[in-house]
Amino acid sequence: NVTNDTTPTFAGVAAANASVTVFNDADLDNVFDAGEAFVTTTANGAGAWSVTFPALPEGFTPVSAFVTAASGLRSPINFQDITIDTTGPA
Repeated sequence: NVTNDTTPTFAGVAAANASVTVFNDADLDNVFDAGEAFVTTTANGAGAWSVTFPALPEGFTPVSAFVTAASGLRSPINFQDITIDTTGPA
């Protein structure tokens, strides 16, 4: 997926009122590490959620996410990576 939006919005469905964390998986290990940009939100009562990232750099951006249930159990969410291209074709 290629976009020129440096502050992309991601959305999905999780368990009602669950915590959702979306992060820039810079080292491609599918693990949220210190220093990786992230945004956390809470799904609404129907489970819907969305987050808008702060400005991300141009280029390939691997994106991963996980849901944290009230019990503290984390479950991964699969996302497609994005490429941010603000210059377009030459």
